[in-house]
Amino acid sequence: NYRRLCQSSGYWDTGDLVHNLYRRYCEHGAKSTVVIDRIYADEVQDFTQAEIALLLKIVQLPTEVFLCGDSAQTIARGVGFRFADINTLWTDLFPPPANWLEGKKARKDI
Repeated sequence: NYRRLCQSSGYWDTGDLVHNLYRRYCEHGAKSTVVIDRIYADEVQDFTQAEIALLLKIVQLPTEVFLCGDSAQTIARGVGFRFADINTLWTDLFPPPANWLEGKKARKDI
């Protein structure tokens, strides 16, 4: 089994690295003296959702993340990239306030 082999040999892969960084940031990130104002990333079609989630988590203002890529050029095996997945990640990590539609007219064409 791959996971057992990695653990018994002391090896790790990029998934382990991203998981570890994400977990450590969630535990200690607010105490950090390092501030990341913005992130620019290219070739995001080869990023996993976990890597994109980590980028969104560590930046000071998530609206300052610029991601670009071409879904027709995905080369990473096991990465089924779609830009719609970033939208899903975004709303999972940063849900809109409960009253965000308050005072807005309901649109029937949406």
